Amino acid sequence: MNLRVLHRSDKRSGRYILAVVATIVGLGLRGTLDPVLGAYVPYLAVLPAVIFSAWACGLGPSVLATVLCFLGEQYWFVPPYRTLAIVGRAEVAGTLVYFLVSAVVVALAEVNRRATAMLAVSNQNLEHTSEELRSSHEELEWRVKERTRELQDKNSELVTQTDIIRDLSGRLLQMQDEERRHIARALHDSLGQIATSISMNLAVLNDEVQRLSPPTAARRSGALISAAVVCRRICATQRYQY
Repeated sequence: MNLRVLHRSDKRSGRYILAVVATIVGLGLRGTLDPVLGAYVPYLAVLPAVIFSAWACGLGPSVLATVLCFLGEQYWFVPPYRTLAIVGRAEVAGTLVYFLVSAVVVALAEVNRRATAMLAVSNQNLEHTSEELRSSHEELEWRVKERTRELQDKNSELVTQTDIIRDLSGRLLQMQDEERRHIARALHDSLGQIATSISMNLAVLNDEVQRLSPPTAARRSGALISAAVVCRRICATQRYQY
C-alpha cells in the first residue's frame, strides 16, 4: 500500500515538473519571438505550453502552467516591464481572453481525460466480464459433458439390467412351463393308476354285486365304471396337451 502511494506521488510530481518545464520552454519561445511579436499579441506564444500541460499533465499542472505563463508574460514581455501591474483596458481584456481560452482548453482536456479514463475502465470491466463469461461457458460445457457421460453410463446400465431381467423372465417362464408339465405328467400318471385300480376293483365288485342284487347293483357299478372311463380320458387328454 505504501509503495503504491509513493508511486502515485512520484507520478504526480513528475506531471507538475513536466508542466513547469513546458512553461519554461514557452516563455523561452516567447522571449525568442519577442522582437517579432512585441506587445501586439500577448500570451499567444505561451498558449502552447498551457495546451500541452492541459492534455499531457492533468488539471492541477495545467492550472499551474496557466498561472506561471501569465506571470512570466506579464512580468517580462508586457509593458510596463518587470512588474505584474495590469494597465489599461486593452491589457485587462487580453488578460481575460487569455484566462478564458486557457480555462476552455483545460476544461476540454479534463473532460477528454475523464472520458478516456471511463472508457478504459469500461473496457477493463468488459474484458473482465468477457473472461468470466468465457469461464462460465467452459464450466457449463464441462458440466454438460459430464452429465451426458453420466446419463450414457446409466443408460448402458439400464440396458444391461433390462437384458438381465428379460433373460431371467424367460428362464422363469421356462421353469414354470417345465414345472407345469412335470405336475401334469405326475397327475396324469397318478390319475391313470387310480382309474385303472378303480376299474379293476369295480369289475370285481360288479361280479359280486350281480350275485347279490342284480338290478340296482348293476346300475351303480355301471356308473362307477363310466366315471373311471371318463377320468382316464381326461388324463389322456392332459398328457397330449403337455
